[in-house]
Order: sequence, then C-alpha cells, then structure tokens
Amino acid sequence: MIFSTLYRNYQFFYNTVVSIIITMLFVSFPLFSRRKKRIKRAVSPIENSVNNETAPNPPENALADSNNEIDEMALNNASDRAKIRVRVLVAELMDDNNSVHFSSPQGFYIIDLKNNRKIKVNKNEITLKNINNKWYVNSVNLESSDILIASPSELLLFNGVIHHGRFRALCIKKRAMLINHLDLEDYVLSVLHSESWPGWPLEVNKVLAIAIRSYISAMIFKNARKRVPYHVRNTNAHQVYKGKVARHDSATLRAAIDETSGIIIVHNDEPIVAMYDICCGGILPSLMTDVNFQSAPYLARSSACHYCKKMSLYQWRLEFSKKELSEHLKKIVPTLGTLQEIKIAQKDKAGIVQKIQIIGTGGTFSVDAKKLYAVIPKLFSCAFSISGNRSNVVILGHGYGHLIGLCQWGAYYKVLDGANYKNILSFYYPNTQLKRIV
Repeated sequence: MIFSTLYRNYQFFYNTVVSIIITMLFVSFPLFSRRKKRIKRAVSPIENSVNNETAPNPPENALADSNNEIDEMALNNASDRAKIRVRVLVAELMDDNNSVHFSSPQGFYIIDLKNNRKIKVNKNEITLKNINNKWYVNSVNLESSDILIASPSELLLFNGVIHHGRFRALCIKKRAMLINHLDLEDYVLSVLHSESWPGWPLEVNKVLAIAIRSYISAMIFKNARKRVPYHVRNTNAHQVYKGKVARHDSATLRAAIDETSGIIIVHNDEPIVAMYDICCGGILPSLMTDVNFQSAPYLARSSACHYCKKMSLYQWRLEFSKKELSEHLKKIVPTLGTLQEIKIAQKDKAGIVQKIQIIGTGGTFSVDAKKLYAVIPKLFSCAFSISGNRSNVVILGHGYGHLIGLCQWGAYYKVLDGANYKNILSFYYPNTQLKRIV
C-alpha cells in the first residue's frame, strides 16, 4: 500500500511537471518560430548561393589521351557546402580568336557541368579557348558550353594573377564568360586591399571590411532571386576585385577580416547595399533626388559629415581653356564646334549637378552631368559649380565619388578622434544593425 501510494504521488507529480513544460513550449514556440523565420529570410538566399558546382559521377574516359595527360578523377566538394561562394565576372571572350591561360603546380580538375563528367588534367598550364560556343582545353574540344576549372590547392593563376577558388567558363547566347567562384572572406580581403590605404589603422579597415562584405551579401541576396550566373563584376561598377595580391599578407588587413568575420549591416533583416566613396565633401545624401531612398532608406543620411575636411579633395578646383575643354566635350558632343559657353542647367538641393547646357558654334546641347566623368580629367564628383570668362572655364567642386554612404576619409578621421567601427557604421548607415551570417 505504501509503495502504491508513493507511486501514485510520483505519477501525479511527473504528469504535472510534463504538462507545465509542454504548455510553456506551446506558448513560447510561435514567438521563437517567428523570430527565426525573419532572420532566416535575410540569410537563406546567401546560404543558398553555395551551389552544387560538381556534376554526378558516371565513368567518363572519352577525354583521356594517349599520354595520359587527361584522365577521369572525382572531385570532392564536401568543404564547399560549408562556404558562401561569391561569383565574380572577371572576363568575357568577345570572339573566337581570344584565349586565356591558367597555371597550377598541382594540375587541374575540369568539371563538365553540361555533360555530367569530371576530368583531371595532368599539366601545370592550360589554354582555354571558345569556338562556336564550345570550350577547348589545350586544343581538346570538350563539347561543352559550361565547365568548371579548379585545382587541388584552390589557387589558380589566371592570366598572370593568382585567384582563389575556381573558374566557371560559361557560354550563353554567344556570350563567353569567365566567372571566378571564391569564398566570401577571400573576396572581401581582395577588395579591402583595393579600397584601403596603406598605413590606415585597424579600426578603419574593420569598417571597410564590413561595408564590403555587406555590399556583396546584398548582391548575392539580390541575384539569388534573378538566377544570374554571377553576382558582381570585378570593376568599380560594383567593387574592384583584383584576385590575390601581395598585400593579402598584411597583418592589419588580415586582422580586419578575422575580427569582423561574417559581420554584415542589415536593414529589416536584409543585407544593405553598403555604398561607399573616397570623400563625401560634406554633401547631405538625404537631399539627393536621383537615389531611391524608398528601397534604401539607410542611405538617406541627414547628418552632414565634415570629418573629411582635412582631405585635399573635400574641395577641389579645375581650370581649362575653352579650346582645351572643347576637345574633351567633343567626345560626347561631336558636333559641338567651338565652345562658347557651358553652364549648369539642373541640380538638386544637395548640390548634385544633373544636367549641363553646352553652347557651341554647332548648336546648344543638354548633357547628363554624369557623362562628363568619362571625358573631363579629374572631375571628381557631380557636386560642382561652373564659372569663367571669355577664354577660360573654372570648375569648383566637392568630394570624390558618388557621395553616398560611407565616407572613407571621414571614417579615417573619426577613428583618429576615438570612434570605433560600430559608431562609424551607425553614423553613415542610419537605422541599421550588425548581424553575423557565418
């Protein structure tokens, strides 16, 4: 009886505790679930950029030659599944006469993504050529328009420059593209080398590393929806990427990457398009009219940056003779004739010039101010005024770049004043947060 009573009491106590735990889980789970789902929405397109870059493994010996320079070999990509890969368009072959060269001391793997086969090339150098939308490796026709080139070391010398990761050679509608697939942090380190200045403190480089990583994450997020074969180009149309360069061994740059690894800036749990330029010139981005602040409210900074005042390009001056300026302007207005007058036709409240009126003996022309970038030497931004006399034209301007987002020299001087990377990023990208994606 005693044991029976004890058992019933134990059973009652056990059932009560279990009921309480289940009730707590039931109440709290929806809150946890909604939070996790919101974060996952921001991160999952980036995680999904880790493509299955290998093909199935059927036996394939059709490409083996008599010297055994090319033979079948499976490629294990288990480590790839744990990485976020960036895809950078580094080159396009415009006609059948163009070829490119790769080097690797360990040889190469060729993965034919179209015909589902994998091959090993036992040579230290290969020449890649495209003829009629078919790729040729060392004159061997692979009968494929889509291949992946890799080495065991994950380092390839492409046209004399070392690159991390792999290369995808892809033809789409007679467009032959070479796309470098590499780890996110390797990409960020390369771009940081291009954007940073020698001797800048670690804290400035941490700011730049996070901005660079945020920008490319936003591009990955954006292009995951479009299903395009690459995320960015390797030029300043996006971010300047030059492969692996000597300064990758810089202790400061490496520390900036390691200490901010995986950290990005987000708005509404999505990576931001973290624009940055060299010197903002004190311009207020929130007053610009040609920026879509509805989709990027974090770029509408309403507090002026004067931290870059000490930089030489905060204010700048250009002077040309009308004859000299005429020669530059004829590149965009061939029928200009002799320049008589040039003046601003339209600018926004921020002081950004949008339209220019050019008057010459050949007529009067309205020109988009951005077109002047390509033809007028040392025109550093579109924040300028124009004056002059009968023979000369003077252009007075502010800043260097598009004047939106992070001001690099402003960040530098803020660090000298004692600010840390979190303070700086919250100033230049208002109403944002920092999150870690990897």
